[in-house]
Amino acid sequence: MAYTLQKIRDMTYKLINEFSTVSANIDLSVTYRVDESIDLCYQELAQKDKIASCVVISQFPIENMLGETFSYDTHTTTSVSYTAASAYAYYYEADGPHSVDILEGSSTTTMTTLSTVTVSAASTFTVYRNFVTAVTSSDYIKLNFYGDQEYRVRNVAFYPYTFGNSTAAIPAFKPYAEYSLPSDYSDIKKVRYHSNGDYGNLTDYRIDGGKLLISRGYSAEFFLDYWIIPPALTSSTDTFLIKDRTALIIPYGVAGDILIGNGINVGQGQTFKTEYEKKRDSIDTSTEHGKQTIGNVKGW
Repeated sequence: MAYTLQKIRDMTYKLINEFSTVSANIDLSVTYRVDESIDLCYQELAQKDKIASCVVISQFPIENMLGETFSYDTHTTTSVSYTAASAYAYYYEADGPHSVDILEGSSTTTMTTLSTVTVSAASTFTVYRNFVTAVTSSDYIKLNFYGDQEYRVRNVAFYPYTFGNSTAAIPAFKPYAEYSLPSDYSDIKKVRYHSNGDYGNLTDYRIDGGKLLISRGYSAEFFLDYWIIPPALTSSTDTFLIKDRTALIIPYGVAGDILIGNGINVGQGQTFKTEYEKKRDSIDTSTEHGKQTIGNVKGW
């Protein structure tokens, strides 16, 4: 059975001699303190009796028409250009004031400017992406960068797709793909992959800035296995996500906190608290995988 919040409350009330079948007969100040202490014990026990969850990630990067090379190019007054035939969308990142002409033509020697992007200032690398419409779909598309101050360009990409005419859907071209961690994420368990009948554990990943980073070089379905931060229980019928035998420890910790806090029966409170801590420390974690060492074989 899964224990409800009300069941754990009742067990606690019995330990501190506050139990009543009529809730109005229970001291409201005690009720508030009990619920707060229950949540604190719950969160603490969840760090021992960990709760697992999983997020599925589909990563199949769209190939860059310019190739899969990543670089930082620093420029001043010398222009630099990137060209591809039959491109429908572009992506790049730039740092510093610059301009870029978007040109098209049936050859690379005679081209017409479709539009110009001018950036007067940029103190950090900023993403620029958009669509291009050539007269003929097979025409060449060129991004021609220039400026009169130092600026940097990186991760330039062309794609042969329109992505449903959604600018936001134009893929980023970076050495790694970024995935936001779930809101209830506490710690990582492992990352698994499935690709063309091949299964295994991935070690070439990073957790950084609240995101999971996976090298763009991998095309697979990934499974982020992680330990969660359990949500606080607010309804009397809510159930605890930890194992039943762990939930049964909570009343001892809560009763100890209440009695010690009241200062009336401190000795009994300390007895309950000691029992709670003993049971907490004896929780068996031998079957848990725990946090794995992260291997960075790509060096990024």
